[in-house]
Amino acid sequence: MSEEQSYVPFSPAESLRGWHVIFDLSGTSYDQWDSPSCLQAVAGKTSIEHLIDCVAALSPEGISCIGVDATRDKGIDGFIQLIKSRGIEYELDKINENLKREDDVTSTLLVRGDMPLIEGETLLKLIGQHRLTNTDMTVLTVRAKGTTRGLPVSRRNGRILGISSQLNEVNPHGTEELAVGIYATDTNAMIDALENGKAALSSNFTAGMAALSYQAKDSVVDAFQISEASEVEPIRDRISLANVNAKLRNKIREQHMKNGVTLVDPSTSYIDTNVEIGFGTTIYPNVSIGTGCKIGRNCRIHSNSQITATSVGDNVEIIQSVINGSEVGDECHVGPSSHLRPGTFLGHQVHIGTSVETKSVTIGSRTHVGHFSYLGDATVGSDVNVGAGTIVANYDGTTKHMSVIGDGAFIGSGTVLVSPISVGNHAKTAAGAIVINDVGEGELVLGVPAVTKYDRPNREVSDR
Repeated sequence: MSEEQSYVPFSPAESLRGWHVIFDLSGTSYDQWDSPSCLQAVAGKTSIEHLIDCVAALSPEGISCIGVDATRDKGIDGFIQLIKSRGIEYELDKINENLKREDDVTSTLLVRGDMPLIEGETLLKLIGQHRLTNTDMTVLTVRAKGTTRGLPVSRRNGRILGISSQLNEVNPHGTEELAVGIYATDTNAMIDALENGKAALSSNFTAGMAALSYQAKDSVVDAFQISEASEVEPIRDRISLANVNAKLRNKIREQHMKNGVTLVDPSTSYIDTNVEIGFGTTIYPNVSIGTGCKIGRNCRIHSNSQITATSVGDNVEIIQSVINGSEVGDECHVGPSSHLRPGTFLGHQVHIGTSVETKSVTIGSRTHVGHFSYLGDATVGSDVNVGAGTIVANYDGTTKHMSVIGDGAFIGSGTVLVSPISVGNHAKTAAGAIVINDVGEGELVLGVPAVTKYDRPNREVSDR
């Protein structure tokens, strides 16, 4: 069948109504990894997570996995039925039980777990072809090109005679049409295979299922052939993993550029899935943005910056810095060479200078943090000046303690604040002070250890 062949259309909300999806993870490769290939990261998510997201968007009746212990380790939970593994035959029995209990399920979609580039539209076309022809099984196939791998399909006068259980490299028939490991089938046929063909299914579930289907009496097997082999490229080694990553990242980059984001050098912009970037933002070369990040409008993310698990507001400039698990408000400036660690929250118009490190700190609006400073486990108010070389000594060797710096405070260069400590509103520390006691509102402290020089209550803050 050609890709252009007619198929029954479905509305997005009902496209997989009546279908149960089974992901086969048991046959994925361990050759070059400690964990299976279905758990290798592709643009920020594992292969199986990409597939689950793709299928879940089509609203199936349920999802099961063969070989689920590995997915449990990754926290893939909730929507899919996790079956405690006691060997492949036990898992097949449990899936059989699930299918029998689901009265609304009339069809089953079987998918290998290591093909993260598959499109939902392609699955819909396969399902539509299956319903249109009313066959026992419809196999997704592709014409072999280059290094394409799959199970050779044998035909006579257009009719499928069989599907080999051997990969195409050792195919004795030399056929170019390959079954890639995605099958649409009648649920009753699946139940029959689960009950009577466990031996064939236990070694390679997807290949065994295909073999059992065309060997069954009076069974009719059809194929839906696609033209784009890259969509069904499996992850089998580190070379194919790199290829799949490159293809998906290129698709991601093109979509962001269409949405009004400037990528100065697209090939060196490493943007994961599920990243939001606002209109007018510019991403310079060699920038990495991890999955789940949100970047606002008209930002500038300069070279060699790495941003993960972070929300960035509008009109923000980030220069050669690492930001993880943080929240950056509008019109902030970060860097160069700064490190915002998890739990950092910056208000509006905050300036983070060169080589500053923060951790578990909230910094109020319009505060300036000078270069070569460390702020950890602290709350810093608005309109504060933190001088160069300031250290919040939050760890006493056993416990990390909190510090509070009030609005409008002035922390002189080289100050050490020994936590736990509180610096009042508009208070001031002199350069080089080691502060071990709380500083009251408007006070000036200096020395080692710092002592109060005078009180300056209600001091107005001048422009800096």
